[in-house]
Amino acid sequence: AEAWHLVTPTPGTKTTIDVFNLHDNCVEVAADYVIIRGLELKNAGQHAVLIRKGVQNVVVEDCRMTRWGRVGGARVWGVFHGSDSAIYAQSGAGGLVLQRNLIEHPRSGSNDWESGHPDGPQGITLINSSGGNIIRYNEIRSTESHGYNDGIGGGSNFSFEGSPNRDSDIYGNIITHCWDDAIESEGANMNVRIWGNYIDKTFAFIATAGTSKGPLYIFR
Repeated sequence: AEAWHLVTPTPGTKTTIDVFNLHDNCVEVAADYVIIRGLELKNAGQHAVLIRKGVQNVVVEDCRMTRWGRVGGARVWGVFHGSDSAIYAQSGAGGLVLQRNLIEHPRSGSNDWESGHPDGPQGITLINSSGGNIIRYNEIRSTESHGYNDGIGGGSNFSFEGSPNRDSDIYGNIITHCWDDAIESEGANMNVRIWGNYIDKTFAFIATAGTSKGPLYIFR
């Protein structure tokens, strides 16, 4: 059996990790069985939390993440950096529980559709996950001038993996201010369930293009 490693403030205290845009990440998870709990994460140069390639069984809960991402504004202002995320999981990561986090106000913002497909920050991004993920009770919000591409998303779309891939649940989240999808669940979508999310101020509510395996369940 593996032992869990807990990273959290001492009871009764508050911990803020502010990297002042001097480091790409506030927290980098490169080991299995890690719990990140109750931290305030500010001013990451790219992603507030980076979960490394292939890492399994990680919990990120009760955190506040703000002001992450490469400096600049929307693509119409000359910035082309996409998918800088509060939580970014690299290829093959899985078994993630991402819950009760407040994700707000990325440093940059996505362009809108007038200048092409939106390209900009995201709340949560999973790239070709191994599956088995739970994403629940998060609040992902911003403003129109600092809007997201997707609130919850990733890739690869039209693949046999994708985000969240398989055996995953996305529910109870509040997601606003997305120029593309509030929830992008694309790829395998094998035994994926999406329900009970509150979504506002977005282009597409739940995107499921190219469900390659299924079944995918979306219900109220």
